[in-house]
Amino acid sequence: LAVSHGKLLATFARASHWQRALLYIFQDMCSQDIVPNVVCFSSAITSCARRARWAEVCSILHCMVMRAVLPTNVSYNAILNALLNGSQWKFALNIVSKAR
Repeated sequence: LAVSHGKLLATFARASHWQRALLYIFQDMCSQDIVPNVVCFSSAITSCARRARWAEVCSILHCMVMRAVLPTNVSYNAILNALLNGSQWKFALNIVSKAR
């Protein structure tokens, strides 16, 4: 079930609808007791990263860690892009050091 939700989130990401992606993953999925998987989280991260919404990306990463969902290389790439586009290079270096 999370796979079909991941596809919908990927659609939001392609359209750069970061607000809708966040609402969907944190409100709609949770209200239906659906646990987001790495694809869902990565799609939401990508959606936010395309708009350099680095604070939201950090929140999603925190949520992933709290739910024991491991970020993939795709996730980390989008996270780093958002941080660097938002001139948050110190946070980016911190993420790189933790990803090793």
